[in-house]
Amino acid sequence: KNFFQKRPSKFLEIVQTALELEDPVAITVRSENPAKGKVYINGRDVALENNARIAVFSECGLTITAVPVEGATFKGWKTSDDSAVLADPAAATTELTFEEEFTLTAVFE
Repeated sequence: KNFFQKRPSKFLEIVQTALELEDPVAITVRSENPAKGKVYINGRDVALENNARIAVFSECGLTITAVPVEGATFKGWKTSDDSAVLADPAAATTELTFEEEFTLTAVFE
């Protein structure tokens, strides 16, 4: 049981050491209206209901995608920190670079 609980953090440690990466950065991913769309980071679905918190390496950058449900519209992305830079804040799919902890918000209407 203990092995499986510690496995994700150990994996990150191995990757970080092997690739000589800085410490992971914590990102909170949220939506102003989670019922109106989904968010994908590097192709993986992010659970928005509880403001997802993920740890990622800033050296890697991210591709983020917003997909509105039928009848909803994606309006853009917002970040809580200027160190998080969106290639195109209005695009449903865009690149994201960052250096420190921040919150990423998908805006759906």
